[in-house]
Amino acid sequence: MMGGQCSEAVQAYAAMMGSAMSTGQAKDSAISKLDGLKSGLPDSLVADFETISGALKGISLSDPQSMSKMDSQEVKDAGDPLQKYFESGCKGS
Repeated sequence: MMGGQCSEAVQAYAAMMGSAMSTGQAKDSAISKLDGLKSGLPDSLVADFETISGALKGISLSDPQSMSKMDSQEVKDAGDPLQKYFESGCKGS
């Protein structure tokens, strides 16, 4: 990803993480951005991204237990390389 694309990806990732407690249109919008973000990631980060994306998509405010998905070790492990990638300005993987 290059400059502007990286900035957009960072914003989409932040929106994605913030969407965990959202409902309706806000969550739908974040999920839509999610799908676009995946295509710009290096292949080595796609599985990590899908882990986090799947957990977020499975959260429902009507099911408080679903929030525990975000606390799983699998999601935490998947988040580390993505966070490093975005913090580096989308360099490396």
